[in-house]
Amino acid sequence: MIDQRRLKALGLFFGCLVLLVLIRLFYLQIIQHPKFLSLADDQHRRRIDLPAQRGDITDRNGEILASTIDTYTVFTTKGGKFSYLKKRVPLAEAKKIQTTDPENVRYIPDKKRIYPANNLAAQLLGFVGEDNEGLSGVELSYDEYLAGKKGEVKTEGDPQGRELYGAVRVMERAEEGLNLTLTIDNNIQYAAEKAIAEQVRKS
Repeated sequence: MIDQRRLKALGLFFGCLVLLVLIRLFYLQIIQHPKFLSLADDQHRRRIDLPAQRGDITDRNGEILASTIDTYTVFTTKGGKFSYLKKRVPLAEAKKIQTTDPENVRYIPDKKRIYPANNLAAQLLGFVGEDNEGLSGVELSYDEYLAGKKGEVKTEGDPQGRELYGAVRVMERAEEGLNLTLTIDNNIQYAAEKAIAEQVRKS
């Protein structure tokens, strides 16, 4: 004859085991659902900043002292890992890099800050950083007006992390920054800097 106490103990044990499994499933599927959904989304999707067109800086006559040109940044998500390959290169170079691994390499529009007059009024103008944000001079002082607003693109990959063909999509377009006109005259500034440099050389 089967021991009733042993049967009850086994029944209680398996009942508790089933209850623990149900609690665990509830915790994972209900309580932790937002977390795992976010993790899954991060595995298959990635949002990348789309730089804005930074405003030009000109002299009083409209001569450009600082401007922004279109370039491209190349990246890969090979093996599910996102990494930049090269930033701010011409379109031809971006396409050439992509041909090395068409399945995993993509490129998106980027911006590069240039100073057509080279070092003219360099200390006054200042310069920008890696993300085209003003770091000194006029570039820093008027950054909130020049910078514009960044946009955003989204990429999608398969379960193995490989980039899906045609998966780069614009989510939010960038807004251009404002142009800024200074009171200095390009020609007078050049003559003044040349005269100062000559005096320094003689001294």
